[in-house]
Amino acid sequence: MILTEIKAITRNKINFIVLIILSCALFTAVASSENDELLQCEHDPKYTAQNINQSNWRRNDQIYISPYKLYSHINNKLQNGEVGSYTIIDVRSKNRFKQYHINNSFNLPYDSLKTRSIFKHKKIVLVGTGSDYKRLENLQEVLASYGFDHVVILDGGLNFWKSKIKLKQLHPNDYHLADLTKLINGDISRWKIIDTSDNDKMTKYFPNVINLDAAKITNKPLTLTKSKLSNKKLIENILLVLPSHANSKEIINSWQSHHANVYTINTDKMSIALHQYDSKQKLISYKKRTDEAQLACLL
Repeated sequence: MILTEIKAITRNKINFIVLIILSCALFTAVASSENDELLQCEHDPKYTAQNINQSNWRRNDQIYISPYKLYSHINNKLQNGEVGSYTIIDVRSKNRFKQYHINNSFNLPYDSLKTRSIFKHKKIVLVGTGSDYKRLENLQEVLASYGFDHVVILDGGLNFWKSKIKLKQLHPNDYHLADLTKLINGDISRWKIIDTSDNDKMTKYFPNVINLDAAKITNKPLTLTKSKLSNKKLIENILLVLPSHANSKEIINSWQSHHANVYTINTDKMSIALHQYDSKQKLISYKKRTDEAQLACLL
């Protein structure tokens, strides 16, 4: 009798220990799965930060863009001396926007965006705080009904962006000289050149260049915005040609309120770049003439 009771107690203890071991194994597996999914979230745009604890939830790529994908796109474009194809619209309050924002983003009121037809055919990324994603989903539907072609939402908003991107600076400190050919030969109607030098070649290649005193360029361009930069069309890019002693970073921060991609270049470097461009064009012209002359001799 006593032996039977001892066996029963021993059996119960063993079952209890086995139950604990199985529970620990299950918890470890779940934790590992969540960790693996968190890692996937950092690399796979199909996963979302908003619902990372729901293992069966996947982002709808038609609605959201991951911060990693957006950052990678912006960074790659800057490294290649290009402007990103995404137009980033920050719908948070002006005060929050001033505290921190993604470089080259526009700060527009939530309700006014649908009336900005100039953005209709742009690839738009809506940026909020993160917790307001339902509100942004509603805005996305409204914009679609107004004919906006491509609108996505930054997943996790600025809060998630700041925690994952870690406040990495995306300021292009210097415009890539190698890309000057694209600027000159491309569509410069979307560009505004602000020049602080007396370089005659600037007006040769950029008919819409604005000459401005170097001392005034450090101030926020409020009067310049109203008088010289037309609000009737979207100026996407501003190139500031600055003296070598200018604080480019400070000036870029000052000009961010103009809602455009802001680039800077040293006046000396700009002169060298234009000279190199002139020499290259002369060489191309000479080669074309000699090739035509050789062809004429063969005929």
